[in-house]
Amino acid sequence: MKTIQFSCRRSVHAIFLLLVFLCCFSFTTQATTYYVSATGNDVTGNGTAGNPWKTLFKATSTVTNAGDIIHVNAGTYLETSMLSLAVGVNLEGADSSTTIIKSTVSADYTPLMNVSSAVGTNGNQSISNLKFDGQLTNFLAIFVGGRGGVSIHDCSFKNFKDRGIIFSGKGDYTDGAPAVYASNNKFYNNRVLNCARYIHPNGYFGMGCLNIGGQNGIEIYNNTIIQNQRASGDNGWPIKYANEGHNKGIKIHDNTLIKNKFLGNYNGDNDWDFAVELWYSEGGCELYNNTIEGGVDLAYNFQTTYPWSYWVHHNTISQPTLNDKFQGGIYTEREVQGMIIEYNTFNNVADMVSLNIEDFPPQPSFNGLNYIVIRKNLATNLGRAIGNGNNGSAVNISTHTTATFNLDSLLIDNNTFVAAPGNAPFEGIYLNFGATAGVTTNVFIRNNIVQGFQDAWLRVGNSNSTINGFNVKNNDVYNNANGNNPILSNGTPTGYTYTGNTNNNPMFVGGNNYNLQVSSPNVDAGTNIGLAYSGSAPDKGFAEVGTILPVQLINFGVTENRGNNLLQWTTAVESNSDYFSIERSSDGKNFTSIGTVKAAGFSSTDINYSFTDAAPLTGVNYYRLAQVDKDNSKNFSNTVAISNKSDKSLNIAIAKLSRSNNNMEVTVVSAQNQKTNISLFDANGKLFLNETVQLQKGLNNISKNTRALSSGIYYIRLSAADETVVKNVLSKE
Repeated sequence: MKTIQFSCRRSVHAIFLLLVFLCCFSFTTQATTYYVSATGNDVTGNGTAGNPWKTLFKATSTVTNAGDIIHVNAGTYLETSMLSLAVGVNLEGADSSTTIIKSTVSADYTPLMNVSSAVGTNGNQSISNLKFDGQLTNFLAIFVGGRGGVSIHDCSFKNFKDRGIIFSGKGDYTDGAPAVYASNNKFYNNRVLNCARYIHPNGYFGMGCLNIGGQNGIEIYNNTIIQNQRASGDNGWPIKYANEGHNKGIKIHDNTLIKNKFLGNYNGDNDWDFAVELWYSEGGCELYNNTIEGGVDLAYNFQTTYPWSYWVHHNTISQPTLNDKFQGGIYTEREVQGMIIEYNTFNNVADMVSLNIEDFPPQPSFNGLNYIVIRKNLATNLGRAIGNGNNGSAVNISTHTTATFNLDSLLIDNNTFVAAPGNAPFEGIYLNFGATAGVTTNVFIRNNIVQGFQDAWLRVGNSNSTINGFNVKNNDVYNNANGNNPILSNGTPTGYTYTGNTNNNPMFVGGNNYNLQVSSPNVDAGTNIGLAYSGSAPDKGFAEVGTILPVQLINFGVTENRGNNLLQWTTAVESNSDYFSIERSSDGKNFTSIGTVKAAGFSSTDINYSFTDAAPLTGVNYYRLAQVDKDNSKNFSNTVAISNKSDKSLNIAIAKLSRSNNNMEVTVVSAQNQKTNISLFDANGKLFLNETVQLQKGLNNISKNTRALSSGIYYIRLSAADETVVKNVLSKE
C-alpha cells in the first residue's frame, strides 16, 4: 500500500503517526458527543448541541458508554453533588479559562469529581480544557482511583482546600502497594495553584497539589504547579506521594514546581521545604528537565528489576536568593539503592544532595546505601545567609540509625561545587558514616572542582564503620580552609588513595558562567572514568571545554514501503538532545525539513527511531538528519538516497467542510473502479465520519453529513486496497 500526503510539510510527521494509529483499528461504532451548557436544561434537555443539559452531574450520570464525549460549553457551573465519570467516557471543556467548574461539595475525602473503578481497570479516557475552582471549600478536585489509561491535560486547578488531584492505584486513601498497579496515566499541560494544605501543629504533615501512588508508568509533564499562596506553615507540596508511594517506571519532566520560601529553623518546624516528596520507589523512576524552587525528597528507593531506582537529571533546583534558613536541594531519606543524580544545576541552596539515612520506621531489611552516582552537577552559591558555617554542604551523608549501616559504591565525579562567599558552609563533601558498625566500600571522588568552603573541602566524620577502598583522585580544590586538605576524623581509611589533586584557580569564564576557560589548568587534567570527553583526557568539573555531539548515531537508512519511504535510525548515546529534523532533497545539495521527531534527551542505551515520508518525490529522494540539542546546536548525519516512481491511482482534488450545516464535499479522481473507505478526523484523532464508498473511474463527487464541526483543521482519509490518501482541510462557515 502506498500513502500520499497533501499537507503542510511541518505537520507531515504528526499526521502520519496519527494515520498509522488509525489504520491499525477498524471503526465499527462511532462515538457520540453530548453537550452541557449554562443555558441548558436537565429536565427537557437531551444532551444534543441544540438541546444541552445544564449540569455536569446530569451528564456524568447519564453518559456511560465507553468512547462517548461530554462537551462542556464555556460558562460557569456550580455543581451540588459529587460527579462520577464512567469508564471510557471523555470529558472536555471549551477552554481551560472559560469553562469553570465549581462545587458546593465540601466533605472531607470527597472529591469534586470521582474517577474510580476496581483496581486494574483501564479507563482509556481523558479530561481536558476545564477550569476547576475549589473556592478553598472543596476538599479535593479529582480522585482517580484504581484506573489506568486516564489522561488529565490542558486543565486549570485552583484553591482546593486539602489536595488537588490524586492518582491512587489502590483506589482509596490507605497506605501500601496495590494488588495491581495503575498503568499509563498521564497528567500534562495543566496549571495547579494553591491546592495543598500543611497540617500544623497537630500533624506535621503536608498534602500535595498532585498526589501519586501505586502507579506504573505515569507521566507528568509540562505542568506549572505552585504552592506559595497561603500563610507560612499552611502550604503543602506541589507533588506528593499517595498511598505511601509505591510507584515504578514514572516520568516527571519539563514541569515548573514552586514551593513557598522555607521559614522554619529545621524541616518540620512549622513547615517543610519540599516541592516534591515521593516514597517507596520500586524502580525505574525518572525526574528530568524540571525547574524547581524547593527541595526534592526521595525516601526508600529500591532498584528492583530496573537499572535505577531514581534517575534525577537535567533539573534546575534553585531559589531566587540565598535563604537564611536551611533550604535544601535533593534529600534522600532512609534506604537508597541504585540512584543516579547527574547534569543538574543548583543555586542558592544549603545542601546540593543530602543523604539522610534513618531506620525510622524500622525496616526488616535495612541495608543503607548501595550504588549512588552523583556526577556532572553544577552547584553555585551554596550556603545560608547567616555566615556562620552551619550551612550545609555540597554532598552530605548523615546517618541516624541504630541498625548496622552499610555503604557500597558511592561515586562523586565531575561536579563543580562553589560556596557562597561570606556565607559558605563548613564542608564541601561531608561523609559521616554513622556511629554504628558496618562496612563502607568503593567510595570514589574524582574530577570535581570544590571551591570556597570554611572548614575543609572534604571531611570524613566519626564512624565505627569499617572503610575499605576510598579513592580521591584528580580533584581541583581551591580556596578552601585547612590548606585545601581533607579532614579524616578517624585517621586514614584502609585502601585510601589521594592522587592527582590540585589547588589551582579553576579559571571559570566568569559572570555566573562556571564553564572553564580554554586556558584553565583543569582542561584535560581529569582521570578517565568512562564518560565522553574531548581532548586528551577529561576536564575537571561539570562541563567539558569543546564540543561533544549530543547524539552518537549508530545507523541511518531508508526503505520503500508500499509507496512510502520509511526512514529508520538508532542512537547509542544521547546527551542533551532535543529533536531530529528530517530533511529531504531532490539533488542531494539543497535540503528542506519535512518533519521532526522528538529525541529521548538523555540515554546511554540504544534507542530506535523512525519517520515515514508519505509523499516522496518522483525520482531520487535524498535524506539526512539534523540532530539538534537543547542549546540549538546542530549536527548532520550522513545522507541516504532512494528512488521512487509515481503510480498514484487516487487523488483528492477538491475538499470542503462547512460548519454551518456540518457537511463535507469531496471531489476524488480515481484511476479505476474501486471501493474505498472515507473518514474525517481532527488532529487529536477524534472521528467525525467513517463510511465505505464506491468510486468510479474518473471524477467522483462525494457529499456527506458529519458530526458537529468546530473551527480548525481536519483530515480526510481515503483507504483503498493498496493505497491511502490523506488531505488536510480547513472548516469554514
